[in-house]
Amino acid sequence: IIGIQHLTAITLKGFLMIKYFALHPATFKLDGGAMFGIIPKPLWEKQIPSDELNRIHLSLRVLCIQTENRVILVDSGIGDYHDSKFSQRFAIQGGATPLVNTLKEAQIKIEDVTDIVITHLHFDHVGGLGSEAGNFLFPNAKLHLHKSHYDYSLSPTQRDTGSFQTEYFKPVIEQMEKAKRIVWHEGS
Repeated sequence: IIGIQHLTAITLKGFLMIKYFALHPATFKLDGGAMFGIIPKPLWEKQIPSDELNRIHLSLRVLCIQTENRVILVDSGIGDYHDSKFSQRFAIQGGATPLVNTLKEAQIKIEDVTDIVITHLHFDHVGGLGSEAGNFLFPNAKLHLHKSHYDYSLSPTQRDTGSFQTEYFKPVIEQMEKAKRIVWHEGS
C-alpha cells in the first residue's frame, strides 16, 4: 500500500514529543530466490507468492521521525528517475516524486527535513535523494552516510554491482560534500 502509516507518538518524561511515520512512497518486485537465499521456494512461496518471473512484491518504506525541531528520514526509497526498462524489470509502482508526495500527505515539506540517514546505498534505499539531474531534493537537510560503505559502493564486488547505481547517487553525494552537509559515520 502506498501512503502513510501513523505509528504511535511517544512522549518522553513529558518533555519531548516524537512522532513516527512509516512512509510508503512506492512498491517494487525483486527475485524471490535472491531475497530468501537458501530457503527453498516451496517454503517461502506459501507466505509470499511470486509472479511468473519469480519476483515477489515488496514495499519501499521510509521511516520518518518528527520532533519539535527535527524531521529525520531513514532512507529515501527508490525515486522516479529510472528508465522504462528498469521500471518494468522491477515493476516499480509509485508515480512521480514518490517520497515528496508521500511527505506532503504527512503534511511535511521537503524544506522541513533536517536529516536523512541512509542505511546503505542500494538503489531502493537511496533513490529518493535527488532528481535525475543529480540535484539533492532536501534544501535544509544533512545527509548521514557510513564512510566505508560509501567507499565500497564505488567499487563493489561483481555480485553487488547491480545494487549500486553510482551514476545517480554519486553526483548528489558530491554536491552535498561540497556544501559541507554530509555527516560521515565510521565503525560498525
